[in-house]
Amino acid sequence: MKVLESLLHRIEDLGGRVRRDGRLIDIHAGLANAASIRPYLYHLLNHFERDYFISISNMAACVMPDAWDHFRQTRVRAHPDRRCASCRYAEACAGPATGQTPVPFKDAPREVAIEVTTACNLACGICFQARDGREHLPWRVLLETFKQMRHAGLRHVRFTGGEPLLYPHLEKAVLTAKKLGFQVLLNTNAALFSESKIRFFGRYADSILVSMRGCDFSSESRLTGVRADFRDKLRRIRLLASQCRHVRIGTVVSRHLIHHLEDYLCILRSTRISHWELYRPIVASSQEDYRLTRGDFIKLIRRLKRYRGSLSIKVANPVPFCLAGDSASTCHLFLGGLWDDGHTRLVLDAGGFYKPSYAMKQDLGADLLKAWRHPLMRRLRSLEYLPLRCRRCFYAGWCKGGSRQWALDSGGSLWASDPWMSHE
Repeated sequence: MKVLESLLHRIEDLGGRVRRDGRLIDIHAGLANAASIRPYLYHLLNHFERDYFISISNMAACVMPDAWDHFRQTRVRAHPDRRCASCRYAEACAGPATGQTPVPFKDAPREVAIEVTTACNLACGICFQARDGREHLPWRVLLETFKQMRHAGLRHVRFTGGEPLLYPHLEKAVLTAKKLGFQVLLNTNAALFSESKIRFFGRYADSILVSMRGCDFSSESRLTGVRADFRDKLRRIRLLASQCRHVRIGTVVSRHLIHHLEDYLCILRSTRISHWELYRPIVASSQEDYRLTRGDFIKLIRRLKRYRGSLSIKVANPVPFCLAGDSASTCHLFLGGLWDDGHTRLVLDAGGFYKPSYAMKQDLGADLLKAWRHPLMRRLRSLEYLPLRCRRCFYAGWCKGGSRQWALDSGGSLWASDPWMSHE
């Protein structure tokens, strides 16, 4: 804590303003010189992001482009620098500092997640791909997608499914993506990894997200619908972690997880994984384990709030920050809706069309930039449909008002309120 206090004092000495409230650290750049304060902000993020929710304002996001998700976007008067006119944050940015050359953020997604196949070796009751039959994305469509991504200036491509290792062209697709200069991300259940495949993806994948439903043979088999050797899965995860630069575990929250959280934490410690992502169930499931209530999730959040271990634990899909009624003490646990509902990512369906997210099936067409600028996508990103109290909330730029799919399922409209809001 002495290091944190010293760091915050240094930021204040340079002209920044610091506000602390529970797990929130809110940095207002104030009169600080961007070049002078930037190293201290990076130090703060690199060492304390796990345990605190860190927001930055009154400084151009392009000063720290890889920390864009920490910048609080607030409406400001238009600044006169014409070089910023094309930036997607032009209406919510303080503008470049004196002597700074701005680098506008493109009006384009940060990532395209490509569902290369609907086929899967598991039968999870919570899967987005609950379809009849197996469908593979045609190779020509994949190549056209890469072409569109390069034209739009995108750098990140994610291969997902189904189970992408069942896609017959996956390794060729990864090599092509790397040759074109993309960062490659892979979502997988890891059950089909041979040692040779682990070496291949360890070499060419920049990040791998492994799904894990249970914490032992019995729960993993029940939640995935397939009996498999859980110890062998853990062995493959450890081997992946030794080969790949960035491996995370992802788990859809179930009642079993809430009741056996300590067992999950024990298993995760044995895998050498440092990041655990949790997901609110988005698709209605026939499995009782996944039919969570708001109270179930609040119980989980309150238990995680007390966690003091070395594992970074984040709820990585849309959940209202006000869920537990005390945003300041739980905000560090949420990533919010940044990566869902069309805010920063497009998903290419195995059927060859773009859609706003994994769960939302609206067909946006086959042209990447037209899909991104589709009226539906623009409205999703505008947040104009949220109640005024939500739009005025400090966390609105991250929370995004929770899940649009939950709003649709419970309220009959994408523009309804997420039923888990507490309206604090």
